[in-house]
Amino acid sequence: MLKTDWLESFNAVALAGSFTAAARERQLSTMALSKHIAALESALGEALFERTTRRVRLTEFGGDFLARAGQVLREQENLADWVASRSAEPSGCIRVVGMEQPLQATIIPFLAEFRLAYPGIDVEVDAVNELLDPNRHLFDVAWGVGQYLGDRFPGLVRRRLMRVVNGIFASPDYLARFGTPHHPDDLSAHRVLPQLHDEPNDFLIVSGGAADDGGFPHTRMQAPLRTSTGHLELCLQGLGLINAAPDLPVIRRAVESGRLIPVLEAYWYDALDNYYYIHQVRQRQPKVEAFTDFFVARAQGVTATEAG
Repeated sequence: MLKTDWLESFNAVALAGSFTAAARERQLSTMALSKHIAALESALGEALFERTTRRVRLTEFGGDFLARAGQVLREQENLADWVASRSAEPSGCIRVVGMEQPLQATIIPFLAEFRLAYPGIDVEVDAVNELLDPNRHLFDVAWGVGQYLGDRFPGLVRRRLMRVVNGIFASPDYLARFGTPHHPDDLSAHRVLPQLHDEPNDFLIVSGGAADDGGFPHTRMQAPLRTSTGHLELCLQGLGLINAAPDLPVIRRAVESGRLIPVLEAYWYDALDNYYYIHQVRQRQPKVEAFTDFFVARAQGVTATEAG
């Protein structure tokens, strides 16, 4: 029989990529955690990790096993939450992952209020600026990551979160060097700072551009610098144009101080739908219901404020 402790230790090593980091997270000694992995590999008759002096990575079998182990751990957690929900307020730890901008706009400002309302629920929020894979990124709720996730993983339940405006911004230094674009046709001479893991990863969302399979219009541009983080800071350094929600506090402050300039405002795309995803399970966890009900209402309030 495969023990839950073994599966939890395996999952921790797979996500951390390190026995030491996984042992620290599990509050075990490295030796104890290594024994869990050895016992699991012995029971399975297969190696789960390739170990070198510098890194630990999953074998092909280990990657396949991770997806199934994750399902078992989630179902076990669901069962424990269901038992607890029969006689107590929602509790446990809820793991939330998503793109940074939706998290900053609709979760971070309201976390203190949520904790007051649900003191029994601990919250882990992780900004993951890459294509999410539920087999690698364990989560209870995936937040505002885009429509593609439900298309790739139909086992997830998708709900519309909000519709946001995607503005276009540049720094004064950038505009002094490259000029101010007045029409999407002008963008061929400009640079964009895209997300490293976007597909493709050299475009700017702009009305009047070509529509891709996801349905939003864009223009392909020069992208000599690609990154998964730091887009605003790089934009402020004059390295390219960025897409950003104009009502994000950090964007609004940068515009008010003159460090960031809105451009092509007539061509901002104002119909970009954001979604959240939860796992399709027979019994919805009370902590997930409490979290989604609370924050979807806050996201609708943010959208209503923007519209006003």
